[in-house]
Amino acid sequence: MGNILVKSAAVDFGIQLAGWGVASLLKTEKFYDLAALQSLRWGGRFHKRQKVQTAMVATWATRLGLYLFTRILKEGQDKRFNRGQFIRHGLWGIVRYPNYLGEIMMWTGLYISAFSTFKGWEHVGVISPIFTTFILTQLSGIPIQEKMAMKRWGSDPAYQEHIRNTPKLIPFVW
Repeated sequence: MGNILVKSAAVDFGIQLAGWGVASLLKTEKFYDLAALQSLRWGGRFHKRQKVQTAMVATWATRLGLYLFTRILKEGQDKRFNRGQFIRHGLWGIVRYPNYLGEIMMWTGLYISAFSTFKGWEHVGVISPIFTTFILTQLSGIPIQEKMAMKRWGSDPAYQEHIRNTPKLIPFVW
């Protein structure tokens, strides 16, 4: 199993590196999200639960990757990196970072639904939701977004009200 894990990690890293290389050379983000789709593979023998989970994650990732790719092709750029107004309606009216909450919930839910079948070292899988939560709440996700938002809208009274009244990640808590 360890050998398969190392090979899979190496292939995934290579795909992501190649996607970054193309995006960097062409000075575009058009293909980066699409490169992630290449990381989805089936192989080996799986139990029914693994197949269902893998199919659900693959469906989610394929839908998201294709959506982002077609949006960038249609609009010519990724507007997530452009200046605009902050979002305060829909899910963003409940928490400021519902996309990060969804990501954390997805990986935590996958771990919870599978851990009863884990044996021995397989329990190390708990690292995935913990690491995802740590990265998004402490390093790359929320801290960077908060810093950028304060630069853009920090003096806007509507934004100040929004951050006072809308939790960052967990509804009614934080």
